[in-house]
Amino acid sequence: MLIELPEHEIVRSARRRRISLEVRHDRRVILRLPSHISDEEGQRFLASRVDWVLRSQNEMLSREHGRLPVHMEQGGSMPWLGRDCTVELQPGIEPMVTEDSVMLLPAPTNASPEMQQHCIRLGIDRLIDREAMPFIGARLRELSERTGLQGTTLVLKDYRSRWGSCSNTGTITLNRRLMLCRPEVVDYVIVHELCHLRHLNHGKRFWQLVEKHCPSWRRQRDWLKVNATLLEF
Repeated sequence: MLIELPEHEIVRSARRRRISLEVRHDRRVILRLPSHISDEEGQRFLASRVDWVLRSQNEMLSREHGRLPVHMEQGGSMPWLGRDCTVELQPGIEPMVTEDSVMLLPAPTNASPEMQQHCIRLGIDRLIDREAMPFIGARLRELSERTGLQGTTLVLKDYRSRWGSCSNTGTITLNRRLMLCRPEVVDYVIVHELCHLRHLNHGKRFWQLVEKHCPSWRRQRDWLKVNATLLEF
């Protein structure tokens, strides 16, 4: 299985006797190699420690950006396309997000905390069912025109470990939970998958194409790393 290596800088030293890794405060990864060690051997070392590197970077990101407020209760907070919405539970209501960022969701009067959480999950799922395809489909059409990259089919589904994928037949599959993300993050994920139509890998040319069409991609990717728990909602 191929392991996607994080971006890293290689530093060599004739006096160094062993390979070492450092994650700097700005999240840069420094791979320090003795002069006689090849890049390939150094990258195998990095691949064996990818989990540690990503965990260290994510801890720094969490301190830097903070996670979205998610409180599944009456009066709590839930994210919706970049808005921090206040949850309001009412019996028999159709799920909706109002202009003043209130997320109205159906729930019985005097529901227990456990029942409130259950109703919030069901209500948001219904909301996503209704709103995701129109919104994400429109963004995909606009970004396809802007980039000149055109897929064949859009599929929305529940992923638990990724935000999107692109097949070699041109099918773009995106996570329904993107509706809980900021609009600029949604655009980044779409651009990312559109660029896979040209490059089915994460090589240098792929990231250059992503940079061309989404210059802020690093910031959006970092946001997704910090808020990866939205995948588990």
